[in-house]
Amino acid sequence: MERVNDSALNRLLMPLMRRVRLMVARAVVNVIHDGRKVQNLQVGLLDDEESDDVERLQNYGHFSVPLPVQRR
Repeated sequence: MERVNDSALNRLLMPLMRRVRLMVARAVVNVIHDGRKVQNLQVGLLDDEESDDVERLQNYGHFSVPLPVQRR
């Protein structure tokens, strides 16, 4: 069995690592739509980018809504 050195492994995994990083982002919750089994959110992302209908799954028997933020 051929052994793979660290740089070759790193080169193979970099595209996958980049894709995983692009799937995850921090967000600020702007609006919550709570009329269904799954909460739908409007969130603010990077550089004034907004995303609508982002699903927020809730634990069974547990209901919560983030508190509103008072902006100054």
